[in-house]
Order: sequence, then structure tokens, then C-alpha cells
Amino acid sequence: MEVTYSHCAGLDVHKKLVVACCLYLTESGKLEKETRSFGTTTEELLSLSSWFSHLKITHLAMESTGEYWKPVYNILESSFEVMVVNAQHLTHLDFLEEQIAIFDSQIRQLIEGESLSDDDSTAIDSSLDTSLEANSQTSTSVQPLCWQQAVELLDSIPGVARRTAELLIAEIGCDMSRFKSAAHLAKWAKLCPGNYESAGQRLAGRTGQSNTWLRSALVQAANAAVRCKNSYLNAVYRRLVARRGRKKAIVAVAHRIVIALYHMLTKHEPYRDLGANYLDHSSRDHLLQGLSRQATKLGYQVEFTPIASTLS
Repeated sequence: MEVTYSHCAGLDVHKKLVVACCLYLTESGKLEKETRSFGTTTEELLSLSSWFSHLKITHLAMESTGEYWKPVYNILESSFEVMVVNAQHLTHLDFLEEQIAIFDSQIRQLIEGESLSDDDSTAIDSSLDTSLEANSQTSTSVQPLCWQQAVELLDSIPGVARRTAELLIAEIGCDMSRFKSAAHLAKWAKLCPGNYESAGQRLAGRTGQSNTWLRSALVQAANAAVRCKNSYLNAVYRRLVARRGRKKAIVAVAHRIVIALYHMLTKHEPYRDLGANYLDHSSRDHLLQGLSRQATKLGYQVEFTPIASTLS
């Protein structure tokens, strides 16, 4: 990566807090990173300026959302080159750098290919043909299911009727190779919590807007699935509804359905219910410790002994 500024910093400005992250090169050429938090009073902002001067920072970038950046800008503009930018634009810089690097490598390969002799170019063409044939064989080894097979497979999920399965296939498709993983599919469907964090504080985790037909079908299937007693999806719902509310619990169940859908269409396997006690078994030690603490608070001393029939 080409170095544009050897000593720079970014500021995340809040009402009562300013978080600064500095990147600079040492004398040995090593990249160092330091992050500190300061208040928004004049004394704290002067300390921030002194810290930048000590690290020999030359360029600063701060977000322009709200009006909290103005006093920070007024104090720092006399000593540094301060850039007020849109925070959303900065999130795409890494992506642009990666794309530029890819384009540079492709151009370099084309230039080197033109300078090769005819024998070398023929050898390269033959190797490319061989690799393409190998990739085509591996890609065709696992073919996606047809429409009818996929619908019958999804119909085995609790809460998913045949009409709902047809709608899911129509919106997502039968080929899961377009998604990197099950988490990628859940992110595309906007059924996973948002990751909005600023200055170390976790803010709203809204799922965001997505395909209306897909989301409504999954939520409808989740509402039906939680009515199936002694099932994994019902256990997930009961585990979350008390502390997170009904709507968030239903979205969590819809997220589990999407994950199951991905693996079913990838492995060509029907739905297998994990059981109502799956979550308890996965966190058995934590659950036993909680029960022991509750018994101790009530004045009892308990000792847990496993039953022989449940050891297996």
C-alpha cells in the first residue's frame, strides 16, 4: 500500500467524548497505532493537540455529523491540516484500495503476457485451459437441486408450508454457491443484528431494510414454528422472548430458519430438529452454576449428580 501521509490521525467526535486514533511511521519504518480518548472541554482539547504534536501528526480527519466537531476544529486548525469529511465515505477507502491493487496486478499480468514469446504464451494458454476444465469439473460435481426437490426439502422445516417454501425458493434461488456462507445469506436477507459501534459504544443494532417478500415469509414461518412444542425453534423463542421481547425473538427464529435453509440446500439434506434441550446441553455448566447460586441464596447446599440414562 502506498503511503500518502506518514503521520495522520482520525477523530470520532461525540458530545462529551473525542476518540483519536493515530497512525505513524517510526524511524525504523514500522507502522505504529495509538488510540486515546479525551473530553470535549477546552483543557482536554488542548491536551489532545499536545499529544498530536508529540507524535508529529500532520493531517487529521474528523466526521462532519452533527455540530460537535466545530470546537474541536477551531482548536486544532491552527496547528494541523484538519479535514472534515463524511464518515460513510471513509468506510469505502479500504475497498477502493483493494480494487485498485487488483486492477494493477491484472494490468501487470497483461503487460507481461504481451512480452512473452509464442511458445510461452501457448504454454500459458494450455495451463489455463487445464485449470478451467478442472474448475468446471469441481463446480459441476455438486449441482443445485431442481425447483421441485428444493421445495420438498424446505417443506420439512417446522412452520414452512409448501406455499412458503415456493416463495423462499423464488426469492433466494436453489443455488447457494452465490453466498459465501450461511452468515452471508443471513446478512443479505437482513436477518442478523446490525453492527453499529462508535467510540467503543454499541449503538442501535437494527437489521435494516431488505426484500419485503422474503422477510415477511420468514417472519410468518417463524411465527408458525414457535408453536411447535418440544422443538429447537420453540426453545430459541422461549429463551429470548422474556428479555428481548416478542418481535426480536421472532426475528431470531427467522434467522435460525435461514441458516438451516442454507445448509439444507447446500448439503441436500432434510431438516433435522436439534431438540428442545439443545441450548441447555450446550451451556450445561453455566446453567448448573446459576442453579447452584440460586440455591445458595435460599440457604441450601446442593450437589448435582448425573443420571445414568443421560450420560450418553
